[in-house]
Amino acid sequence: MQLRRELAACFVVAVIVTAIAAIIAVLDPMGLDEASDRHSAGVVGRMTAPFYGGEPGAPPHRPTVVLVSDATLQEMATPWPPPRGFYSDLVRTLAAERPSAIFLDYMLVSEFGEPSERQAFIQTVGEVTRVADWPKGADCRSTPLHKLKCIVQAGGVPVILGKQFPPDQCGPITGKTMSMDMIAQDGVALLAPLGWPDLPDAYRPVLTRQDYAAAMNDAYDKQGAALMESCKALRTIEVPGDATRPGFAWHGGAQYDLSPAMAAYAVDCLRAPARPDDGKTLCGALRALPTEGPAFRETLDRLGLPAEKTSVIWGSRPDPKKLALDHRIYAVSKEEKDCDRETRSPLRLLSVGFVQLSSAIGEHEAAAKVACPYAPTFDYAVLRDELSGPRAGEVRGYLTGRTVMVGAAQSGNNDWISNVVHGRQPGVQFHAMAYDNLVRLGPNLQRPPPDVFEDGPLSDLNLDWGEVLEFACAFSIALLVEHTRRRVEAQGVRRRDVLRKIVGLFLMSCIVLTTAVIFTQTRHWEPVNIVGLFGFTIMDGVISFWSIEGFSWSAILCRDAVVVAWRNGVRKARALLRRRPASPPPPRTTENEASSS
Repeated sequence: MQLRRELAACFVVAVIVTAIAAIIAVLDPMGLDEASDRHSAGVVGRMTAPFYGGEPGAPPHRPTVVLVSDATLQEMATPWPPPRGFYSDLVRTLAAERPSAIFLDYMLVSEFGEPSERQAFIQTVGEVTRVADWPKGADCRSTPLHKLKCIVQAGGVPVILGKQFPPDQCGPITGKTMSMDMIAQDGVALLAPLGWPDLPDAYRPVLTRQDYAAAMNDAYDKQGAALMESCKALRTIEVPGDATRPGFAWHGGAQYDLSPAMAAYAVDCLRAPARPDDGKTLCGALRALPTEGPAFRETLDRLGLPAEKTSVIWGSRPDPKKLALDHRIYAVSKEEKDCDRETRSPLRLLSVGFVQLSSAIGEHEAAAKVACPYAPTFDYAVLRDELSGPRAGEVRGYLTGRTVMVGAAQSGNNDWISNVVHGRQPGVQFHAMAYDNLVRLGPNLQRPPPDVFEDGPLSDLNLDWGEVLEFACAFSIALLVEHTRRRVEAQGVRRRDVLRKIVGLFLMSCIVLTTAVIFTQTRHWEPVNIVGLFGFTIMDGVISFWSIEGFSWSAILCRDAVVVAWRNGVRKARALLRRRPASPPPPRTTENEASSS
């Protein structure tokens, strides 16, 4: 009876504490909950990065990234921006190795350069995609998927180029030359949108005209401006026939866009032979999709992809064969030599997690970064030289049959992103990682947790199952804290046993958080707010144990928490005061250059 009353009292206290925490989370004072959500995603992403890509039966190949760096332009005596002739040679060199697809992370809309060079580039791309051999009588340019099918059937190598965002209907046309140039490129290659408001935090594998219109509506609403009539037309396009969903009517043109990652993945699916389980895979669904018409949008909902945006899952273990090849090609830096330490051992996971939880902008955060990218990466100048050298066979293995993604890595270029695993990287690495996610995970991409109340009057609460899981974790931790407090305050408990009980409390809290992380990972949900829950555990423990008579451990914990917060605050302030534009990593040198210098 006594035990039952004690458990009931613990339950009531835990409910009250959880309710207070929920109110604070809803009010979100000073944006603390949102900031801790972002930091939690970084902590979980960094801790789980070594475990990405090693599942049984996983595809052995990764995308290959080719960088046009400062060293490449200097060695090839090429100005910035490079002329179209440079890109023609690049596409021709890569296509000669018969990759699965070539993606250029560039938006080639510049009016500079000779018209003859621009025309020569269009001709080169047309030869690579074999536009002359596309099936006759088929409107191969009607939709992106139809165009990719035509290129694959003709035996060509699909070339994916960038195009501007927002589409022309929502933004001003910057010149006749630019628009004509883009039309010419669209005739021989697939154009994929490079920009999206949520990049690089999230992206959409498939972009519909509805997505464009909704994004532009949000952008114009924030600016307090009226949406252009030409952009409003994207939402409803009046064409005879049934609309596939409210507010959307099918039209004869391209009613959707594939992201660069999704386009490259679709090429792999079109090249792969049919399998008995095609009906259960994303590749099988893509192969069975109609290339155009209203049925495409209806079938798209059944692909299993996230209905909204998805986040990229980063891997941290580089290809060991590529690391060994780099040691023979480059003068490898000390940071790159440390890439081998990225293992799946529990000690590495705990050390990385501790660094992530205990530092934000501080200098210790760099200890958790991995210098080597997940995707095999080459400088273009080095790649071109190696293709005619003694290691040509090894290098060709990273081109033939693989998706090759080309991007800029110049110090004066703004195409750089930052992620929690690698720090600062060229933007093309984001597309490479998004493509690898599709190859390895298929439709099981990371997505927001589903809503608890999808319909009905309670749907306005916008409560999802991830938040319910967070409240359940907070309740469990509060219950553990209250139960431990009552055990500590019991008569005859020695000081040594008190310390043991408090340590056990925090270990049990860590088990609760770990279980929540594992659950969200298996459900492919965005991570729970473990940073906020970790802080909740400390604060609830300090407040609960503060009232213990003659016990000073709570004061010590409170003092240490204040010291840690003060040090982090001072470190952040110093970083903000001394902040300079982050410089890209120095160009990598080959063995010959290192010996000559």
